[in-house]
Amino acid sequence: MSFPGAHELSEHPKIIALRNDQDISQMLGQRRLLELIQDPRIIDAANDPDLRARLKKFDLNAALTYATQKQQ
Repeated sequence: MSFPGAHELSEHPKIIALRNDQDISQMLGQRRLLELIQDPRIIDAANDPDLRARLKKFDLNAALTYATQKQQ
């Protein structure tokens, strides 16, 4: 995660908790997206003011462009 801000975002405690949660991983793996966005743990993370501020500052489009260019 060498794109600026990606590592810091990935180390937020709520992101770490979601990443380590087996139920969340299963929902992602099984593409149970409706269930996922209704999950209280996801809602809690989405409502966290600090995490929300960090996500708003993160340029997802630039990160995706960076990632795809790096793979070529």
